[in-house]
Amino acid sequence: MDVDGLWLVAFKTEAGWKSGGVLALVGDRMVGGDSSFYYVGDSKRSRDADGWLLDGTLKVRHYDGSDLTSYGVHTRGFDARFHAKIPDPGGKGVGNISAPPPGPGTVAFHLTRQHNV
Repeated sequence: MDVDGLWLVAFKTEAGWKSGGVLALVGDRMVGGDSSFYYVGDSKRSRDADGWLLDGTLKVRHYDGSDLTSYGVHTRGFDARFHAKIPDPGGKGVGNISAPPPGPGTVAFHLTRQHNV
């Protein structure tokens, strides 16, 4: 199983889990977004006994509508570190993004595969 595909992203917030849009993983590239922000970045992949590990960087940029993120921070954009674990057979993953202000700090997320690429 590979992790290339289209993934739904949900972020953990004070109000619970909230949809954060979609993320496409193709090779070492990550692209995605939601109704107000887009995400672009690179990741390095490795495997362990349980599945895939992804470690990378994301640029998150506001492009339309409200600049209020799903975790309650107003921002025009930020750069973040991205860490994820996607266990085999690979339908779901967990991870976190870390970004100092104007980013959110450290925020947990879930990934749910929507489509293979």
